[in-house]
Amino acid sequence: SDDFIWVKKQDGTWAKSTGTTLHDGGASAEFTLPGSKADYADGCEVRYTTAGNFLSYAPANLVYFPQNQSRTIANDFSKAGEWGDCGSGVAHNTGNPDKFNFTLSHKSSYLCFLPRCTNAALAPNIRLKGIKVTANQATNNASFFPGFHSFNGDDIDYIGTPTIRRSIEITLPEFPLSTTENQAANATYLVVPPDTYDFKIEYTIKDPTTNIETVVTDIRTGITLDKGKIYDVT
Repeated sequence: SDDFIWVKKQDGTWAKSTGTTLHDGGASAEFTLPGSKADYADGCEVRYTTAGNFLSYAPANLVYFPQNQSRTIANDFSKAGEWGDCGSGVAHNTGNPDKFNFTLSHKSSYLCFLPRCTNAALAPNIRLKGIKVTANQATNNASFFPGFHSFNGDDIDYIGTPTIRRSIEITLPEFPLSTTENQAANATYLVVPPDTYDFKIEYTIKDPTTNIETVVTDIRTGITLDKGKIYDVT
């Protein structure tokens, strides 16, 4: 309910919505815009850049991917979506003098980590404390890096210094592990720019009885992530 959109006005500037009413559990929404209908043309562009975008300048053109993130609840896509989720659409006059209709096409990619421990004796005794993802892209050597990215309504491009940071870390409240995938217990989502990647994924696990921690590393190469799709990482 605190999400907002940006709509391009006839004068070329972007207007931020001033109110949001959710419908169907959030599957759709109505957004109130400033000004009058005459400010917006039929076929005007709509952009969504998430609540994580806090800049006061050109906010319709920027998306932010933090280097350090946290989750408090398993299988919570909304928390991940606060950082990096973005989309665009075209709004058309519905015939109602005051209403336009649009559908968003999401432009980010989404990873869903589903860790498990197939050792039946060990699985009940360990917890998942964190996930660190480091990337070396096979195509675009900048897109994964945390920080601010430009967004033109279709593509996401890194605008910082790509040699500084290559990893995103997610802190977790010691999610339980089991011998099979358990989405409700420990699914963890991460939003990333679409691209082809070589990933190093490091899972920090802990034995709460002994307080011993270790890191389990998983290497994935040549992984292509397309716009608007969720990819399970088991």
